[in-house]
Order: sequence, then C-alpha cells, then structure tokens
Amino acid sequence: MMKRAIVLSIVALFAVAAGVSAQLYPGYNMIAPPVVPFDPSPTSVFPAPLDPGGMDSLIRYDAATQGYVFFDPMFPEDYGGVLLGDGAWFLSSHAGTINWPTYAGAPDGLPDSTGQMTDMWISLPKTGFTMVGHPFNHVVDAANVLFTDGTQTISWDAAAAAGWFDGGLWGYDGPTQGYFSVGTDPMMYDRTQLEPTHGYWIKTSRDNLAMIVPA
Repeated sequence: MMKRAIVLSIVALFAVAAGVSAQLYPGYNMIAPPVVPFDPSPTSVFPAPLDPGGMDSLIRYDAATQGYVFFDPMFPEDYGGVLLGDGAWFLSSHAGTINWPTYAGAPDGLPDSTGQMTDMWISLPKTGFTMVGHPFNHVVDAANVLFTDGTQTISWDAAAAAGWFDGGLWGYDGPTQGYFSVGTDPMMYDRTQLEPTHGYWIKTSRDNLAMIVPA
C-alpha cells in the first residue's frame, strides 16, 4: 500500500501544469512552454491549433545552422521536438490563448532526489543567435542567471565582460509588436527578469556555451 501511494504521488506531481497559459496577439509572438515536456511533439506541447484557416505558423530557430524551421503538419518530423529551454515564434492571425491546463509535463521544473527543483541548463551551441525559452513558471532575475563554457561558471555580468555575449537578451512584446531588452541593469535594459511563457534571442560570441537558469 505504501509503495502504491508513493507511485501515485509521483504521477500526480508530473501529470499536469495547471492554470498556465500564454496570450497570443495578432502578428508575431515569441513563446516558450513553461514545463518540461514529456511528449516533445509540437502538437502536444502547444495544445492550440497550429494552423487554423491556413494563416498561422509555428517557427523555431536552429542555432546549429543559424536558420529557421517552419512547422508543417504534413511533415512534423522536419520540425523536430520541442526541448527544454526552446523558444519559438508563433505567427497568429488573431488574438487567442495557448492553455496548458492538463499538459503532460513536469510543472515548474524537475526535482532532484531530495525534492528540490533543479536549475535548468540551456545549450548555446554556436557563435551567433539562439532563441531560448524561459523554462520555469515563475520569474527569475537576470542577475541570478549563470553562464558556463564547460570549464568555468560565471555570472551574467561576468559573461558579458568576458565577451561571451553582449549582456542583453531580446524578447518580443505581442501587444506592441516590438522588441524589448532584458539585462541586469534597469537603467540600461527594459526589463530585468525572465518571464514565464516568454522566448528570447541571445547572441553569443563563443561556441558551446550554456545558460543556467536557477530554479
């Protein structure tokens, strides 16, 4: 009985991400799923019509080739899976909402063996642009984000000073259809936090980096 109760508790923990949604605006939306996807297929991760009326598009950016990949319902394998920390463009013909009320995934991160949520590592594989996604369902201060090259792990500002990236990320505001900046200094950047369901551009100057977003 005790073993069955433990199993049921684990299933309940990972079964849903309740009450999470992303607002879509007419035009471009840069979005990211706020949960760790168990089924990484786009139609599962984004439980909304991907192409209602033939007007909408889901688009990811492949950092390895520095090029865009469009989702085609006829050839979904070409798009690939939606991975942890991915951002994507959603070109919408109308206002709407992507809901994750009963989405199969780990809500707000993955726990370690002690039950503590683990930090999320987002790969930045190649010099140039990467579209990343905030992996949590809570805000995270940019000042608490770390970067690593595999030999050293340093702060956001130290990584910028070392020339790993330019010190800022770029998000996209649906209502105004314009970019906003994210960084550690509120006098230099529009925002200082990474936000749930948001995707961001980052431009790196070195290969094989990773961004570590704390739980």
